[in-house]
Amino acid sequence: MQDPRAELPTIISILTSTSSPSLQRATLRRFYTADAAFAHPLCRVAPGPCSRERILGVYQWYRVLCPVVKAEVVEVSWDQHPGGHPKGDVHGAEIVGEGNGNGSTSAGGEGNTVYVQVVQWCKLRISPFAAAPARLTVRLTLREGGGLYYIAAQEDFYHPADLAALLIPPITPLITLALSAAGVVSNVGARVAALAGVWAVGTKSESGGEHMLDAQ
Repeated sequence: MQDPRAELPTIISILTSTSSPSLQRATLRRFYTADAAFAHPLCRVAPGPCSRERILGVYQWYRVLCPVVKAEVVEVSWDQHPGGHPKGDVHGAEIVGEGNGNGSTSAGGEGNTVYVQVVQWCKLRISPFAAAPARLTVRLTLREGGGLYYIAAQEDFYHPADLAALLIPPITPLITLALSAAGVVSNVGARVAALAGVWAVGTKSESGGEHMLDAQ
C-alpha cells in the first residue's frame, strides 16, 4: 500500500465481500506479509513461515460460512508515531517486529498502526435469522518495505453485543440486558463495600486525593 488510509477500505471490502475467491486470495497475498499474524475472538493464527496462507484459510472459511457479507468502513485512523506496541502478546497475536522483506521478524513494535472502524452485516449460511449490523475495531500493524506498507498483524475487537449480533442476532438484546445488569450490580457492590469501609471515599486513609489532583 502506498496510502493505507485511502486503500484499506477497498482491501477490507474485497477480503470480506468479494464474490471471487481468486481475487480474495490475490488481495491477501499482495497486502499481507508472508509471516503475518491474525487474532479474532473466535480464532487465531500465530506469526511464522507461511502464516499468511493460514490467514487466507480463515478468510475463505468465513466466506463459506457467510456467503453474503457486507462491510462498511466507517473510519481509518493511522498512528504513524514510532514505538508501536510494547513487546509481548496482544490479545493473542504476537507482535511482529521489523522485517527484512523476506518474512523474517523480531519482537517489538512496528511503529505504524492503523485502526479501522467497521460495520458488517453477515448472514450465516445455516442461520434462519436476517443479518444484523455488528461493529468491530480492526487494529493493523504495518511493516514498511520498498516504499510500500504491508499488513504484518491484524487484530479484530468486538463488543460482546456486536459479536452476538454477528453470530446469533436475536440474543443481542439479552447480552445488552446482561451487561446493563452487571453495571447495576457493580454500583450496588461498590456502595455496600463503601459502607464496610472498603474503597470508601472520604476516609482518613485516602484524604487529600483531590488536592493531589489539583496539584498536578
